[in-house]
Amino acid sequence: MSAVRISVAACAVRGMSGASALIHPFRARKSVHSRPALVARRRSLVPDQVGRVGLFSNAREAASGREPPLLLLHGIHPGANAHELHPLFEAFREERRVYAPDLPGFGSSERAARDYTPELYVRAIESLIEHAAQNAGRPIDVVALGLTCEYVAQAVAHSPERVRSLVMISPTGFAVKREQGLFERAARRGKSLWPIALAERLGVSPVLFRLLVSKPALRIALRRDTRAPLSKELLRQRFTTTHQPGAEHAVLALLTGALVPPGNPQSVYTRVHCPTLILHANGARPGFGSLESFVKWREHLAAEQIEDASLQHAAGAAEIEGRLRAFWLRLPDHDVEHARPYGSAATPESAATSS
Repeated sequence: MSAVRISVAACAVRGMSGASALIHPFRARKSVHSRPALVARRRSLVPDQVGRVGLFSNAREAASGREPPLLLLHGIHPGANAHELHPLFEAFREERRVYAPDLPGFGSSERAARDYTPELYVRAIESLIEHAAQNAGRPIDVVALGLTCEYVAQAVAHSPERVRSLVMISPTGFAVKREQGLFERAARRGKSLWPIALAERLGVSPVLFRLLVSKPALRIALRRDTRAPLSKELLRQRFTTTHQPGAEHAVLALLTGALVPPGNPQSVYTRVHCPTLILHANGARPGFGSLESFVKWREHLAAEQIEDASLQHAAGAAEIEGRLRAFWLRLPDHDVEHARPYGSAATPESAATSS
């Protein structure tokens, strides 16, 4: 909060023009030039009550394929967009149709000043699943990251006939109480931490956003996700996407806890009955203390621990790709004759983003 006090004091010294620049950071300066998150055709979907959703796809270039379409869903955090799924998009684009959207409030999707809620993201994901499944005329495979897994679980529970399998990478909701941070504990109760609530009342929440999306803060967040060296390309992507007009709205909603579904998330996961794989990294935060007991009595669920779940680097991306291939090979309706076997997973060089 000292940074907030300093910023507010600076406004008083500079006058109203300085205050306007501080409280409305994108009104006072031009946005950073942004490149597409993926090298792929991008189109827009406009689902009811969701707004415009940017969707990257190889649907035109991919063969009709014997494998079902693959929907890749990024996490929810400052700097989130479809780019974080780049290694998996490239790994599977020659084999099947792959879809990778920017979820509402992020990337190339609509970033309007509106209410961002879990229900908004569930509706968006339901529409994306429907789009991919209807185009192919068959159920699809879904891969999701982080907090998005909670939204996906609700969407899959609503339309189980459209999803063949689900892979959740570092899903939220499996931390026991001692592993939960103050933010998650408050958000699950539908409350904000007091510094965030105070910033809202003072009208200086955008100040917190500017601090959160500075290069030092983004660099710290990336290093927290992996023990591997920092991906400079991913840092560049996160910085540019958070410095576009409207980028603050969804992130500020996340800061207040509005995007974390209240209550016990495992009550939602229990409604998913398709084959499901959960991948999580050793020592990841906030933790997975309740995962083993959750999976134990559910035959359609499998949980595997991996070295690095961040997809930032070649080795971690290649390991995740291999786990996905092995999981899909075990599915009853998998086309073994035309599938690439587990041992032929893409090389680290082809699986990684540029660093």
